Amino acid sequence: MSENLGEVATAWMDAWFDDQAGLLWNMDGAFPGVEARTLHLVPGSAWYAVGLLVQGDVDRAVRVISALCATQYDEPGTVWHGTFARFAEWPHPPADGARVWIDYDPNWRQF
Repeated sequence: MSENLGEVATAWMDAWFDDQAGLLWNMDGAFPGVEARTLHLVPGSAWYAVGLLVQGDVDRAVRVISALCATQYDEPGTVWHGTFARFAEWPHPPADGARVWIDYDPNWRQF
């Protein structure tokens, strides 16, 4: 039996989808010391949206993409402008002394 990896992965992620938030929950063991279903994943949810689009689930994919867009910092003039929160629950970068790689990740402008 040959299974499509994308279909298998997307089906596995379905169990972690938070319908209310439109994002994936963190999975068991994903982050040491963090209980499952306490944080909403941002980059992981983007990959989930791709899988949904490939499978033709456009409505759910649009919900995920909309939820992801809500996590992007739209603050021209700040060093974190255009980046995304690491998790939906992540604290906003501090106005004074935001630290690269800790308070924001400049690589996540393009994820």
